[in-house]
Amino acid sequence: MDTLSTPIFRLKKRAHQLVRDEGLPLHRALDRVAQHEGFRNWSLLANRCKTDPLHIQVLNQMRPGHTLLVGGRPRQGKTKLGLKLVARAAVADGPVAVFSLDYTEDQIRAEFAHLWESGDQSPRHPIIDVSDQICADHIVARLQQAPGCSLVLIDYLQLLDQSRATPPLDEQLQILNQFAKSSGCKMVFLAQIDRDFENSGKKLPDFGDVRQPNPCDFSRFDLGCFLHGGEVQIVPAP
Repeated sequence: MDTLSTPIFRLKKRAHQLVRDEGLPLHRALDRVAQHEGFRNWSLLANRCKTDPLHIQVLNQMRPGHTLLVGGRPRQGKTKLGLKLVARAAVADGPVAVFSLDYTEDQIRAEFAHLWESGDQSPRHPIIDVSDQICADHIVARLQQAPGCSLVLIDYLQLLDQSRATPPLDEQLQILNQFAKSSGCKMVFLAQIDRDFENSGKKLPDFGDVRQPNPCDFSRFDLGCFLHGGEVQIVPAP
């Protein structure tokens, strides 16, 4: 089975609901949920999820219309993960797009070429937009010209907030969230983590560590994926 019917954290909630509703021991409830997903028991389901490459694990957690924030300090692999998500979705689900205020088009195409040489499947010529005018309205207008995008990568969140000519970041997130839900496309936002995280003593960052030039409501996201020091956690939004 390539994907789960719903993200694993929701499967766990389903098992806990069975415990409350039917008085099952938790291990039996988890096994029942796993069997509905095509696995003999919960252990096999969990092990399968852990052994999949990270970008497959992340995609298994996402559903059409979901918005995901990928956060990490510099050089933690968030851009590579984002591009791997795009490449995989292009093969498995259809057209994809990359909007970047950070990379040039040549740099993005070089990264995709490297993924291809490394054995990943071809990303099938994604839409690549590196315009200085990138903002929520620009993204929505461009996607409406090429309907049917399965996954959109936005690189990166804080740069949407750099121009005084565009709406505040939170308003842009609302626009993009509404478009994702109405169109069914998945949206992935790369995001910077505040430098104070380095002195926090925490092993991994979370939504509270995302750098916010201006306040924004992170409950507009469905999921967060946070990377640091070779480790990762995928969590529901607050």
